[in-house]
Amino acid sequence: MFRLTTTMMIFFLLAAAVYGATSLVSLKTPLAPAELKAELATDPALYYSLGTFLAHRGLFGQAQAALEHSLLLKEDPKTFYNLGYAHYAQGDALLAEEAFRHAVFLKQDYAKAWNGLGILALEKKDFQGAADYLEKTVVYRPDDPSAWFDLGLAYTGMFRATDDASYGEQAMASFSHALMLKPDFREAAANIAVLERFV
Repeated sequence: MFRLTTTMMIFFLLAAAVYGATSLVSLKTPLAPAELKAELATDPALYYSLGTFLAHRGLFGQAQAALEHSLLLKEDPKTFYNLGYAHYAQGDALLAEEAFRHAVFLKQDYAKAWNGLGILALEKKDFQGAADYLEKTVVYRPDDPSAWFDLGLAYTGMFRATDDASYGEQAMASFSHALMLKPDFREAAANIAVLERFV
């Protein structure tokens, strides 16, 4: 497991501040080294920002360590979501799913976490589960063409598995909605063209 040292935290302090950790930046008086170390050790926003920064750099193991430390200090749905993403990027779908579930437990309308659960279900070919998760995604984020596209994929999978035309119609409606939101969405148009031959 990767451990963050004081030197590394100070090194990333400026970069993390750019990504949203403002509590240290807004201090009116400079801190002595011991006070700075204490502030660093107890600021979940700093660890969240550091984890996000590291994930953007593709350093997912280190991001995971920072995000887990942030969660030890304060449970937060965004931190759980980013931790899930870090797990997913490292190939651990089970831990990613667990983190996404924590995120939606803390914030039921967290569309990105519902979408993460939907994508994981699609990858497992659990099309009914994917549709359930992705329906929640489009309820909470109705203007996201990618979420509608993913929902169309879930319904297409259900249509292929059951040959139930109603699933094919729901898939076409989802892809059409994605295309309405993003007229140049070629993948959505291609899926509609394929489904039109069967529904």
